[in-house]
Amino acid sequence: MIWGIIFEFLMKLLIDLLTDLVMKLAMAAFSAILNAMISQPRSSQISLA
Repeated sequence: MIWGIIFEFLMKLLIDLLTDLVMKLAMAAFSAILNAMISQPRSSQISLA
């Protein structure tokens, strides 16, 4: 019974950490792509290809 509670708590904690990490990575990738598009508007076709 106690192990089930501990396991459930650890799983929720792990899911929260993974969700936070994925969100941070997605935001970092989005800003990197946005910055690349803004700083190099002429070579957008080259970077997309």
